[in-house]
Amino acid sequence: MRPLKRKGTASEALVANLTHRGGAGGERPVLRKLTSAREPRRLRVTASRARLERNLARERAVDEPDAGTQQARLSRRLARLELETVAVSGDGNCQFRSMARQVLADDGRHAELRALAVDQVRARRDDFEGFLGQGFDEYCDAMARPGTWGDEITLRALSDALGVVVHVITSEAKNW
Repeated sequence: MRPLKRKGTASEALVANLTHRGGAGGERPVLRKLTSAREPRRLRVTASRARLERNLARERAVDEPDAGTQQARLSRRLARLELETVAVSGDGNCQFRSMARQVLADDGRHAELRALAVDQVRARRDDFEGFLGQGFDEYCDAMARPGTWGDEITLRALSDALGVVVHVITSEAKNW
């Protein structure tokens, strides 16, 4: 796999390189060309996504007693959702590693997704600035540094930029 060539923004470079990815089986599409960040994108409903949506609806109806550890609760919830945990490095890049593993099949490419998230936040300043408890430029500069934990804002920015639906499953008893 060839490294990204920095041309324009990280978003442009990542989109260009996500379109096709070489491998043992030759070129294969990974993601279609992304639309404008402001333009809504219709997501295709795959069989696995449809199954997850059905399982999530059933899981929301479960009234599980607040018994056991949070880890045990999360394990039971994931089992009912037919999901499993996958460990990633706990180096402060875990949100971006997780997304890179799911979207690019390579958690080592987390820096590309971090750059994409920051570019998306900067490009949509009016949409994100009101949710920050600090200055906008300071937030973006800090988030651009490796090891800075991703948050709800970067998760939303990646979801929008990549045109994917993100489900966050937690161990919380309520409002998970």
